[in-house]
Amino acid sequence: MKLRIALLILLAALVLAAPAAAAPPAPVGERICLMPYCGGTESQTFPQGQPFYIAHGWIDRPGNYPMGLWDFELEVDGQPRPEDFVQRSVDTAARPPNMTLSWVHNFPEGMTGTHAFTGTWLATCQFLVDQGRIPGPCANPNEIMPYTVKTIYVTFVQP
Repeated sequence: MKLRIALLILLAALVLAAPAAAAPPAPVGERICLMPYCGGTESQTFPQGQPFYIAHGWIDRPGNYPMGLWDFELEVDGQPRPEDFVQRSVDTAARPPNMTLSWVHNFPEGMTGTHAFTGTWLATCQFLVDQGRIPGPCANPNEIMPYTVKTIYVTFVQP
C-alpha cells in the first residue's frame, strides 16, 4: 500500500513538473513593411518604444524551384539582424497549392531615433535567369544570389 502511494505521489510530481507546451513563436506589435505592396515607403515614422516586427519572404508553388534554398536577410543600420523564426504555411485553396516562407524579425522593446532597415531577398541563380534578372547560364543553378535589395528609413517618434 505504501509503495502504491509513493508511486502515485511520484507520478503526480512528474506530471506537475512537466513543462507546459510552449506556444509557437509569433510576431510582436505592428508590422513595419519594407515594400510598397504592403505599405512600405522609403521614409516612415513609428511610435518609439512600441513593439514591432519586420517579416518578408517568398511565395512559390512546389516544384518550380528549390524553396529550401531561398532566403531573406535583414540589416539594421548596416548590421545583420538574424530572424527570430521562420513562418511556414501552405495555401491549399490555390491550385497548385502555394508555399509561403516568411522570415520574422521581432523588436519587442521597440526603438528610438532614426534607423535604416535593409532587406535582401535571395534566390537561386536559375530563378534569376528565368526571371530575366541576370544573364545565363548559371555555373551552379542553385547558387544563392540577391534578387531584390530594399532599404527604408524609420524615425521612431513620441506617441
